[in-house]
Amino acid sequence: MSEKPKAIQELLQAEEMRQALVSSSPLPIIVLAATGEILLWNQAAERAFGWTAGEVLGGPLPFIPSERHEEHRLMRAQDLAGQGFTGREIRRKRKDGTWLDLSVSTAPLHDKTGAVSGILSIYVDITSRKQAEAELKRQARELARSNADLQQFAHAVSHDLQEPLRAISSYAQLLARHSGDLDPVAQEFLQFIVDGSQRMSALIRDLLAYSRVMEGDGADVDLSAVVRDSLEHLSLLIEETGANVTVAENLPTVEGHRVALTQLMLNLLSNAIKYRKHDTPPRITIGSERGEEEWTLTVTDNGTGIDQRDYARIFVIFQRLNPAESSGTGLGLALCQKIVERHGGRIWVQSELGVGSTFFFTLPCKRNQNPCIP
Repeated sequence: MSEKPKAIQELLQAEEMRQALVSSSPLPIIVLAATGEILLWNQAAERAFGWTAGEVLGGPLPFIPSERHEEHRLMRAQDLAGQGFTGREIRRKRKDGTWLDLSVSTAPLHDKTGAVSGILSIYVDITSRKQAEAELKRQARELARSNADLQQFAHAVSHDLQEPLRAISSYAQLLARHSGDLDPVAQEFLQFIVDGSQRMSALIRDLLAYSRVMEGDGADVDLSAVVRDSLEHLSLLIEETGANVTVAENLPTVEGHRVALTQLMLNLLSNAIKYRKHDTPPRITIGSERGEEEWTLTVTDNGTGIDQRDYARIFVIFQRLNPAESSGTGLGLALCQKIVERHGGRIWVQSELGVGSTFFFTLPCKRNQNPCIP
């Protein structure tokens, strides 16, 4: 390969070119002598720190606050030992007294004998990033505090509301047993009181469950065990309705909260049984499909189905498609969505009226698994 023309070599080696590169750099560049005097202070340093080159050349770094002197001394000792830094985060003060958060990278400069004669430092202003990080931490603390307050409030309200409801329901039921002297209209009103108090009690219980999703720490959760627990809990309902539930083999193990995931599966299964066709026993299939980054779980039934226009509505809190025909509180699928999303997944439905529905939900692979493994 032929050598570069002499003119180009001279251009590349010219001091003017090096000065131009340093001067035009958008990043503050400072060169210190081994003894600590400033030898170079580019225009970006002037803009960042507020001092002009004329004010600082030949003197020590002006932006080291007293509380950072020891940190600076240790850093310079490491530089002079020939080690340097890459991306070290520091705090320094501008000429006007305001703070700068910086990422600094340094490199030793050697003389002809190989001894360290100076230190080159390049700074990146990360003040905005650090302020954003601090704000996120503050918001996270505030959110955690708010969540703790809300949970405490939900627990207290649940207890305080359940007690009078139990009294209303108990006395209404006692009165119902002695309702022979009441006329049919009074008996009907009495039954409304019993049904309403029981429904309010169920609503409070479901609201408490909704507020407590994901309490505690996560762990490995075997979804096969989750399904077994859910089926055992629904065993009486399954027997009464003649439901047949088929479960795929080797359901995955995921990272999550077992109680919440059991509640998720319990709600989907109980809905599949509740919204069955009157002339056909429920047939439910639970399956899973492995993906690159997540598992897709399915719960398929042969029930009454859902109109496509209602796909989004069914996941909205307190929404019931047929209130007159359903004793639910409208929280079941909203709770399912909250559980899935808090685990980092998503949930949706595909359905055909009179044929049945399939609920899909995804759960991420366990950490360091890509693709997912059983």
